[in-house]
Amino acid sequence: MSLLPPFAQRMSNSRVILSDDDYDGLRLWPEPPGFSSVWNAYQRTYDRLCNDPIVGRRLVQLLHQADLRPRRNTLVFLGGCAGDPDFEDVVRNIASIVDEAIDDIVATGLSRDAVTAGLDALIAWSKAPDSAVWFGMSWAEGIRPL
Repeated sequence: MSLLPPFAQRMSNSRVILSDDDYDGLRLWPEPPGFSSVWNAYQRTYDRLCNDPIVGRRLVQLLHQADLRPRRNTLVFLGGCAGDPDFEDVVRNIASIVDEAIDDIVATGLSRDAVTAGLDALIAWSKAPDSAVWFGMSWAEGIRPL
């Protein structure tokens, strides 16, 4: 069974791009106190909703399972560090992801106070001159052979 829609199954020599997150790949350094437990709980919300928080690392496999020939893969860097003019936006994005999922995170067993404290620690951490976010979105390309 192909994972591609019927129209794409009939196309030969076509190019398919997949891109998605691997949330386990987020690295903050130095680590803000308490934030890793919040991020781990956020990832567990994916499992509870029958989603995959690490699907990004599976993209080449998905291409293969769709009868495509994987051609290349890479990471699109979405991180930043103190001093980067976009760093505040990078951190704000992470904070908004967690904030929007706070009820689901609390449902995993982490207290609302712990989530709030983790978010506060993230914001305070982002003001440090040595703070850095390392994160990349997975990207993979496959082709349907002739």
